[in-house]
Amino acid sequence: MKKILFTLLSLFALSSAIAAEIAPTPKMLAKAQEMNKIEYPDAGSTTFKYHFRNLGGHILWCAYAAGGNGHFCEKVPPSNVAATDRAAADYCKTAGPDEDSPPHAVYGELWDLDYKCTRGHMSRLPVEMALDSEGYVRSQWKPLP
Repeated sequence: MKKILFTLLSLFALSSAIAAEIAPTPKMLAKAQEMNKIEYPDAGSTTFKYHFRNLGGHILWCAYAAGGNGHFCEKVPPSNVAATDRAAADYCKTAGPDEDSPPHAVYGELWDLDYKCTRGHMSRLPVEMALDSEGYVRSQWKPLP
């Protein structure tokens, strides 16, 4: 566990590295599938789609359930963050006093930004806490041992 945490922290520190998606080898795909089964043991017959990136010599993988939400494992352009911010701010303006956060339909895959409503105003975490230097949601990508 410590090794995985250290690897993750090292990967996030490589802010100047380019992490373009790459085609996996059969061994990489098999390892990611094995790790995904551990993470989602009750997935049953769910089909997952896998993505791989090379970040400074470290291979990262991401999997999402086929037919699930769109844009999982994809790069998030700043324009999407800005549009989500506007939608969340609009929601918070009209939300009742018992609403403490916008629904998933408002923020989609940007849930890591932790959108909140407080007295009609929207707040969220800084983008750097949720997205890596390439614009991918950090929590969706895991190191491949």
